[in-house]
Amino acid sequence: MRRDSLDAERETLRQSGNKSAPTGLFVMKAVLDSGQAGQMMACAPGPGFTASFLPFHVSARAV
Repeated sequence: MRRDSLDAERETLRQSGNKSAPTGLFVMKAVLDSGQAGQMMACAPGPGFTASFLPFHVSARAV
């Protein structure tokens, strides 16, 4: 993993803290606003020992 690959996540948490589930949407907005494109994955811990993963692709023309 590249050193800067979690910059959007870290900056979102630094600016406004953990907002629980909506944090993922704020991170996704920051990633899109930065002009990044390609294959990405959103993941979030769930109750107990569960987790959710959402792979998605952002095309260059979408940003």
